[in-house]
Amino acid sequence: DSIRTTERKSCVQEGFLPVPISSVPPESLCGLEIFIYTAPTYNLYKSSDLEFGVKDYQRLLNAGTQYVYIETKNHQKYYDAIENTLAAIVNDKSIAIERKCEILYATTLALANELTATPPEAKTISKAHKHTQHTINLVLKNPNSFGHLFNISNHDFFTATHASNVSIMMVSFAHKIGIRDLDLLNEIGTGGLLHDVGKIFVPKELLNTSETLTTDEYELIQSHVAKGVEHLASKTEISEVVVKIVSEHHEKLDGSGYPNKLKDDDISIYG
Repeated sequence: DSIRTTERKSCVQEGFLPVPISSVPPESLCGLEIFIYTAPTYNLYKSSDLEFGVKDYQRLLNAGTQYVYIETKNHQKYYDAIENTLAAIVNDKSIAIERKCEILYATTLALANELTATPPEAKTISKAHKHTQHTINLVLKNPNSFGHLFNISNHDFFTATHASNVSIMMVSFAHKIGIRDLDLLNEIGTGGLLHDVGKIFVPKELLNTSETLTTDEYELIQSHVAKGVEHLASKTEISEVVVKIVSEHHEKLDGSGYPNKLKDDDISIYG
């Protein structure tokens, strides 16, 4: 089987989510249709009624496959499966820290994709809190996780990737500088996942353009900060820490940032 042949677009535009095969447990792909991209089509590798097991997983790895793909319509089933396996993985002493960091990053990215696909509702926002706890547990139990997580989250390809990087690095860095309160670490990580949520309300062509922006266009992009705070406040009761992160993440110490041109100590430690 193969899916439509078109001019190459991003996989999400084509209706598929990328799954980094080396960074997810095999059980997270059970019960899903799995596709392989062979230019110019997405080809069905295994249907949902056929078991996907360790042998399939290893066969793909041995073949040098970096990504498999699932249809975006099945994203919720994938997110739920991978989230349910994460707690056990983080707590499993037999799994190397490098592997744990890879899996944590993949699951964080999966959630960030969900948060940035459509304006998140309260249920999805609460998942950010729950997921951040896994990051905290990994950092607390593995003192060397900071370096591994930094190496993995060293690239920024799109908004979801950036949200994943910010969340993971904020928790790791906060712990590194001495923040030990677990509730506060959770708010910090959640704020990192949600900090750019307002970009959902900005036209994608503006976010992705390489052209010089007009004053009006730049102001529209800047509005993602206020729109993010407004949306979160309308959906759930968000903490002051999350508000600070979302509202201040474009402020700069010299006062040249936006939206309020805060400077120096007027910017909170979270911002």
